[in-house]
Amino acid sequence: GLDQDPSFRAVLDGQTIAQVKGLSRTDLEVLYAYGFNFLTRGDTKRAEDVFLHLCFIDPLEAKNHYCLGVVRQMKQQWDTAIDDFARFCALDATNPEGYLRIGECLTAKGDRAQARQVFDVALREARKGNGPKNAVEQAERALAGLGKGE
Repeated sequence: GLDQDPSFRAVLDGQTIAQVKGLSRTDLEVLYAYGFNFLTRGDTKRAEDVFLHLCFIDPLEAKNHYCLGVVRQMKQQWDTAIDDFARFCALDATNPEGYLRIGECLTAKGDRAQARQVFDVALREARKGNGPKNAVEQAERALAGLGKGE
């Protein structure tokens, strides 16, 4: 009988759960603000709960995946954070911040060669003017930091 459920059918037709449940962008931004507050206060448990929920109900919003990755990076859950940042990059492929965070996680795992490749992608995108104003500096600093350990 699940295939007859209107909500299930709407999701199968391409709507997000947030859309099916009638949540507005304003509603979702309020949830995001709660998660971001928890994140900035260091309450990783609550932040993770909020961003995981947001990724589930609003999966096409890149910043939800980015913030979930940040939480998991803070918790030193490197592989899970890499997955979160990879989803962010899939949704916002020219934003160097996702590549920078993946590189940081790879570096923490000891995979310096792969981290270098990802930092190079970040630097390329940053030099195109993508990301925050200091993205070039962040990428160059990350690459220089890798050079010190070799």
